Amino acid sequence: MMPFGRIDKRSCGALLALWFAVLNPAMSAGNEIEMKNTMVNLRKGPSTQSEILAQLPPRARVTVVDKNDKWYKVKYCKHVEGYVHGSLVASKRVAPKRETAPKREAASDTGTELVRQQATIAFARCDWAEVVRLLDETPGVTNISAGEGYMLGIAYRELARFDRAEASLFRALGEPERSWDATSAEIYRQLLDIQQKRKRWIQVIDTAKRITGHLPAAPWAVKARAEAFLQLRKPTEALAEYQSMLMKNPDDADAFVGMGRARTDLNDLRGAEADFNTAIRKVPSHEQAYLGLAELQLVRKQSLEAEATLRKGVAAAPASKLLKDRLAYLEKARRLVEQRADLQKKRDQLTAKLCSGGIQSYRFTVVAKLKPKLYEIRLDSDEAAFLQTRRSVFSGPGFHEIPLIDTGEIPVRLAPRRGGFVSRARLLKELTDAQAVQYQQTGMELHDVNKALEKVIGEQQRHAAAVSG
Repeated sequence: MMPFGRIDKRSCGALLALWFAVLNPAMSAGNEIEMKNTMVNLRKGPSTQSEILAQLPPRARVTVVDKNDKWYKVKYCKHVEGYVHGSLVASKRVAPKRETAPKREAASDTGTELVRQQATIAFARCDWAEVVRLLDETPGVTNISAGEGYMLGIAYRELARFDRAEASLFRALGEPERSWDATSAEIYRQLLDIQQKRKRWIQVIDTAKRITGHLPAAPWAVKARAEAFLQLRKPTEALAEYQSMLMKNPDDADAFVGMGRARTDLNDLRGAEADFNTAIRKVPSHEQAYLGLAELQLVRKQSLEAEATLRKGVAAAPASKLLKDRLAYLEKARRLVEQRADLQKKRDQLTAKLCSGGIQSYRFTVVAKLKPKLYEIRLDSDEAAFLQTRRSVFSGPGFHEIPLIDTGEIPVRLAPRRGGFVSRARLLKELTDAQAVQYQQTGMELHDVNKALEKVIGEQQRHAAAVSG
């Protein structure tokens, strides 16, 4: 199946050869030779190391332009010129073909035919914008053929104009649908690719159903339908599709991976684990099997086991970016969890140290100065208390906030105007110089730890958002 994404020059040639072979009869005149009953590479130069321009279909007839040692310079379907090796020629006799006088065409028809030929050449060059301009934006070009609709659909797909791509590919199928052949299958492959890329899972199921109506044993269509069921949260239906794939091919590792994912969604974790391991035994480098098994282990809260699974996957498939990225994600997530736990532990220790000996920060206002080093104060909680100082002087209105030592309650005889009876109030003392320095240092350290903890928590949130996004 052709991969979804940018198409390179070689793939362009293959697509063009498919279009020529199935949908366009040979149009060349002159000396022709016939190739052997096999796919033949048409190369840019007379060398097996030269770039492949296209793949000619079996028994393709080409026009000879020149012969160079063991290589023939040929022209295929008037538009593509290149070299084929002499060993791939079925008959080396060059027979001139009788030419008939061409029919006179109206000027408009000739111009339209030229536009169609230019579109074919643009398609061979992977010039997608030019294909669209010629086939869909040129006045007078209306009734395009199935092959031209196919080319137009590929061009729109490569330009990420997916709605137009789908419309063009359906147009290539025809209404009513054209007779089923290899080109129909290729068009449907492209439709499935686009619909899966756009996550249009309902349409994927419908398209796959139409394909299996023609090709009941098409595994790529069944697989696409099973994936759609998984994405639509229908794991039971997906499991049935993957099991049907296994009935046709018991060694299909992709089917085992799909079954594992479906069983995971059904909470059959033991069965899912067996499926993933079976896929790995059949294809030791199957990246999706390792990813599925690792995700299952994460569901079980076995993060270290998941990391170990992904390391095995990277060792088996060192070129897999998916496995490397997922392993790096889990390793970073674990490091952040460890850093957060260490910082939280340190924060708790510093908080306990800061509050040891009854020391804490108090906010208060001064009510009255009773003695040179004794004040009556009122705490922020509106509680009355006494403050014994060493050398600090408090005066004026407003709040003060400093660390103090709580020595407990003391008995206090109230003034006669207040009744003269004995009451109790807390006595707070100012810290010594050594206590003040230690308190300040511990407070600064606690501040730094809280800042670091805040940073780690933010990084955790961004890290989690990155994978979910």
